[in-house]
Amino acid sequence: MLAKAGLGGPFTLEPVPGSANNRVYRARGQGFSALLKSYFSRREDPRDRLGAEASFAEFAEAAGARAQPRL
Repeated sequence: MLAKAGLGGPFTLEPVPGSANNRVYRARGQGFSALLKSYFSRREDPRDRLGAEASFAEFAEAAGARAQPRL
């Protein structure tokens, strides 16, 4: 996934404390730091969590927010 985003090479991966339903990790490599998110899912709750986050990022950008995550 990191290589596909243009962030190749060796890296370390560490969990970020404080996440609730989702798991968040920090990847650090030579010249980059990135957050990776693993979305919680369960058959009884079919919500598209990534889709909801992407929709909010689009909304925030349209509203003028300049610092956006790269999904």
